[in-house]
Amino acid sequence: MRASFYLVIVLIIVLAALGACAPAQPTAAPRPGESPLATAAPTAALPPSAATSVPAATKPPAAPTATPVAKIKRGGTVRIGQQNDIGQMDPQINIDNAAHFHLLYNTLMEARRDPATGKWNILPSLAESWDVQGKTITLKLRKGVKFQDGTTLDAEVVKFNIDRMVTDVKSAAKMFVAPIDSVDVIDPSTVRLNLKYPSAPVIPALTTAGDNRTFIVSKAAVEKWGEEFTRHPVGTGPMTLVDWKPGDQAVLKKWDGYWEKGADGQPLPYLDGAVFRYVVDDSIRFLETRAGNLDAMDTVAPKDLATAKSTTGIVLDEKPWQGTHRQLLFQMSPSSPNSIFRDNKNLRKAVAYALDRDAIAKTIGMGSGKAWTHPLTEQQVGYDPNAPRYNYDPAKAKQLLAEAGLANGVDVSLTVHNRTIDQQQAQMMKQMLDAVGIRTTLDVVERLAWNAKNKAGNTEFATLQSSMQYDPDFRYSVYLTTGGSNNYNSWSNPDFDKCVEEGRSTYDEKQRAETYKRCYMIFFEEAPWLYNWLQVRYDAISDKLKGTVPEWTGFYNFRAAWLDR
Repeated sequence: MRASFYLVIVLIIVLAALGACAPAQPTAAPRPGESPLATAAPTAALPPSAATSVPAATKPPAAPTATPVAKIKRGGTVRIGQQNDIGQMDPQINIDNAAHFHLLYNTLMEARRDPATGKWNILPSLAESWDVQGKTITLKLRKGVKFQDGTTLDAEVVKFNIDRMVTDVKSAAKMFVAPIDSVDVIDPSTVRLNLKYPSAPVIPALTTAGDNRTFIVSKAAVEKWGEEFTRHPVGTGPMTLVDWKPGDQAVLKKWDGYWEKGADGQPLPYLDGAVFRYVVDDSIRFLETRAGNLDAMDTVAPKDLATAKSTTGIVLDEKPWQGTHRQLLFQMSPSSPNSIFRDNKNLRKAVAYALDRDAIAKTIGMGSGKAWTHPLTEQQVGYDPNAPRYNYDPAKAKQLLAEAGLANGVDVSLTVHNRTIDQQQAQMMKQMLDAVGIRTTLDVVERLAWNAKNKAGNTEFATLQSSMQYDPDFRYSVYLTTGGSNNYNSWSNPDFDKCVEEGRSTYDEKQRAETYKRCYMIFFEEAPWLYNWLQVRYDAISDKLKGTVPEWTGFYNFRAAWLDR
């Protein structure tokens, strides 16, 4: 009954966005034609939960079964719709998962899904092999790779990149590579990473599973352009940047010097170019895809799932390993003037008990959502299905509000991203919070303003969405530890930081699991951040677009994509 009640509320508020009919439960459609890269034989398996040990060494993958050359068509420009703005072209500074980076850059290794088993494996890329021995990782680099500015990929360049990720004050990759203490150049094609401690997450961090932040950039270009490198990006990828209008689109074109070969023996890419358009509204992005104006779009809205499934020419692509974690974070910065939640744990917990997560997930998710209160997912080391959670309990919320000294209620402001689903769930949360005396005003802003307000501490509490991470340390370290690159609310707890450090510092999976369970209990008791529900990810792609490769972070890698038209 609660879900139906809140559905009525949302329909009244956002009728135009939701449309007139709710879809039936969707089923996964066949995945679009994947690149041979996606089916390469795995050489170094690391499950999403992180392996008990990292591979001692790897070799290049066995030659895959290639798509018949006669069937592959070269040429054409792929048109891609993205939900989030393209805020940066410098991957090591960028905080968004940007699909265009896979065409501009490469990582040292790649996380690739085996379509037959669904498991994820670590495969070579710019590094052909690696050897892990306790606190050292030795990488053998691929020879003959050039950057788009003509400079050569070598050990000095890789050292520069990793040093930059570790030490640059603006580095968004810092928390992924934090275990790296120093980098030694052994010879032009060999580098050694010296770790502060044994670290299971380091290898996946150097793939795109490190939230697309550890791509390798041109040392010469960074030294030439400095902070303006973002306007003049140079990588080892198959395309270069032609034009970029923040908030609008990025245009890329084929680069003839790319190192990787296609099934026809010629250098990739098959495509002549790519256009990435920023279309924040889910419905508009979907309408453009249905109309044939886009060849691929990320994040199909729940209300559009049934239509996407039944539309000729569109493949609805379910990604069960990935989804959107929908959360609330309270402003915890000691320098923020907004101290109402920071200084009152009972008020934070009152909010936690006031929310009916099942109703929100069922109503907004419309078949793709489920209540989820844990930072980790079922596949990850340290997830405990029996861990305590904040259940829906309005009476408990009112009791905690009184214990917080706010028996007569309180007025608060909730900062919300202007995405459609964010606004829909915020309306539902407002109804629930108002009902227990937490009178909520919605402050709706676009993404860059959301980032700026949180960074400056100018919020009281805010909605947030994030993707699911490959390793549990990526969630805990990046989002929740002191100084984490995505620690948007500036929460700092020394006991939690120490616990997370222990969890990442061993290759023993059982030990990691017990440590992360303890970390969760610290987090749960302090309630600085609430995990509310999980929305499984669906993307839509034209059946004319072939050769795409799914990425752990969601969406696709388009390096070996081609258009059958």
